[in-house]
Amino acid sequence: MASKITWDLRRIYSLLNQLNNPHTRLSAIHITGTNGKGSTSSYIDNILLKAGYKTGRYNSPHLLEPRDSIRINGQITDRQDYRELSDSIYAKIRAADIDASPFEALTALAFYWFDLKKVDVVVVEVGLGGTHDATNVFDKPLASVISSIGLDHEEILGNNVEKIAHEKAGIIKNGSLAVIGPQKELAAINAIKTYLSEEIKVDHVEWVKPAVWDLSSKESGWANLSLKDNYDEPSSSTSTIRLKIPLYGDYQLENVATAVTTIDLLRKKLPQFSKITDMHIFEGIASTKWPGRLQYLDISPLVAKEGKDFSSILRVLLRKGDSFLPVSFSKVEEMFWVKPTETSVLASLANNLELDLDIREAGSLINALNCACEIKEQKGGNIVISGSLYMIADLYRLLKFDENYEFIHGNN
Repeated sequence: MASKITWDLRRIYSLLNQLNNPHTRLSAIHITGTNGKGSTSSYIDNILLKAGYKTGRYNSPHLLEPRDSIRINGQITDRQDYRELSDSIYAKIRAADIDASPFEALTALAFYWFDLKKVDVVVVEVGLGGTHDATNVFDKPLASVISSIGLDHEEILGNNVEKIAHEKAGIIKNGSLAVIGPQKELAAINAIKTYLSEEIKVDHVEWVKPAVWDLSSKESGWANLSLKDNYDEPSSSTSTIRLKIPLYGDYQLENVATAVTTIDLLRKKLPQFSKITDMHIFEGIASTKWPGRLQYLDISPLVAKEGKDFSSILRVLLRKGDSFLPVSFSKVEEMFWVKPTETSVLASLANNLELDLDIREAGSLINALNCACEIKEQKGGNIVISGSLYMIADLYRLLKFDENYEFIHGNN
């Protein structure tokens, strides 16, 4: 198996060829971006499920174990099925002497499983970047979707937003539909426009505007989104759809808009999706769950947690006088390149904010949780567990969840 990251699609194509090229029989919605691509994929998948389609969904990275990256009709792959599939895939890797990475093997496994189960649509999240990612094997996806782009794995994707955006735009293919989510970086917009004008010819490109909170509603979470009545007319009239957004964070206005616009474009441009109604969209959004990302768990005291890049949210999360307990996450299975930042470095970064923080290095997550609970009893407030998604995975391992990562209150 490959022991380092090397961007070369020849290995994934060789492996897929050993499996009789399952990707060629999949109808894919392919999603990339820096932030929001996971929740966007979950929204899209859930809407399709509500409309009666059999779906496959592939997300990266996994939360607790590799099999939870792969879902059919919203359900995580069964352990026994995954074990048998994995054994089969790795046997073919050895027989064909393919130097595949764990992610390439997992991607091939997912596509093979989706083909075997004859799903109607697959929703595929890019692992890293776009052009050179192992998921980028679809000649003509149903739709290529790009969520918000920012600085992201600069050592691999490029040291500026323009290079990163160009790499991510590589999932857009000739003759396909392209949906570009709201972008904060002008460099990202310009890079995508350049790619679309110089390197590719799409059937349609739609630039998404975010939904807006319905301030007239007495209940939180309601939002309005304008959708075009006819995507073939540049000056088309619009209609407003009202949505109940279940996931936390103002940025969900962008993710929901990107997901719903993708579905709306598909149902108005492709006959096989014409049966999707506004009610399917409403129910799909309202019932979406996305574990590990700005999720509240009632474990008394309340714990809020989110999977986000630590450095970009440290200043946003911390307030003067807060307590801060840096810990490292455990080793990530089959992802040798993922390493935690030293707790001393995290403590130093927090200290540099000059917020008079109570900084304590707890050593382990369980110690940090116990310490945080004691602090809460003394000072009140909420406990926030934040940073890497791998830290959130460690939290899930400490607490008790059912097969689909629903928290079982009172059993921890």
